[in-house]
Amino acid sequence: MRTNCAASFFRNMPVGSWFNRAAPRVKSGEVNLDSIDAASALALMVSDPLLIRRPLIDLDGIRCAGLDREPALSQLGHQTQEHLQGCLHQATRTRCPKMGSSE
Repeated sequence: MRTNCAASFFRNMPVGSWFNRAAPRVKSGEVNLDSIDAASALALMVSDPLLIRRPLIDLDGIRCAGLDREPALSQLGHQTQEHLQGCLHQATRTRCPKMGSSE
């Protein structure tokens, strides 16, 4: 990934929100999201793509990262961020239980 191209997906987002928070290096604290600058963030992401917040969306030339941002929200219509956090079991169209729940 070229850094200037990658940066266009994160244009109006704080640098810490560019990252996949589930990435092992983020979860362990190895990558400190509170103190990283844009150039360092991009360099880390180029060397370790697992750090990149996904999906990277390019819709008619408008770019964003993550489904909870525009233009993804507009394209999903009435879906809310709450709906995006869960999954739908295809056979019954019911919500999957939350992790750690006894449902």
